[in-house]
Amino acid sequence: MSKIAIVIGATGLVGKALVEQLLKEPQWQQVLSFSRRCLAFEHPKLKQFQVDFKQIERWQAQIKGHCLFICIGSTLHQAGSRQALAEVDLSLPSRFAGLARANQVEKCVVVSSLMANIDSVSHYLRTKGALEQALRDLAFQRLIIVRPGPLLGQREIPRFSEQIVAALQPLFQSTYSPLRHWRGIEAKRLAKIMCYLAHSEQTEPVLVLQGDDLFRLEKRL
Repeated sequence: MSKIAIVIGATGLVGKALVEQLLKEPQWQQVLSFSRRCLAFEHPKLKQFQVDFKQIERWQAQIKGHCLFICIGSTLHQAGSRQALAEVDLSLPSRFAGLARANQVEKCVVVSSLMANIDSVSHYLRTKGALEQALRDLAFQRLIIVRPGPLLGQREIPRFSEQIVAALQPLFQSTYSPLRHWRGIEAKRLAKIMCYLAHSEQTEPVLVLQGDDLFRLEKRL
């Protein structure tokens, strides 16, 4: 059965890779992208909405489909303040997901972060944990939370921390490295995993995959 995918955060590193992957797969009849600016390419299956997220309710009628993919996110450095980070990483996707759920969207796949926890001492990880809880509270029929380590790939605006991690990848890849749990994953590989999870038959209402779980799953694809 052909399905409709809804993507928020399509212009970011993972979001762009995800859209490209979704467009390749025959299971998806249409891909709806909601972002502040449009992607630089077009495709017969891709429909883009350039939106003002402060007034996202104006687009509620268009937020309809089978699966919502949340790829939006920032860093404290990029956002400029804790309040601004919470707006991008928590408030905005929570509101959008609420509109999707009100429109009977049944499944949600969200990119969180390794070690996300609502009780974390880290503001960033605490914010990611709060988003996970907000999505749980919306009671999607199926909620899939992926918690990757550092994301690898070419960003329009490089993140210094990810550049350091990319340079140190040989140290993380060793089987016996104590840092192996923190190894990064390329955005394109993560996108393939997310697509697989979105159309797989999942029995549990909430599935959480983090770190090594993602690499073990990838080997089976």
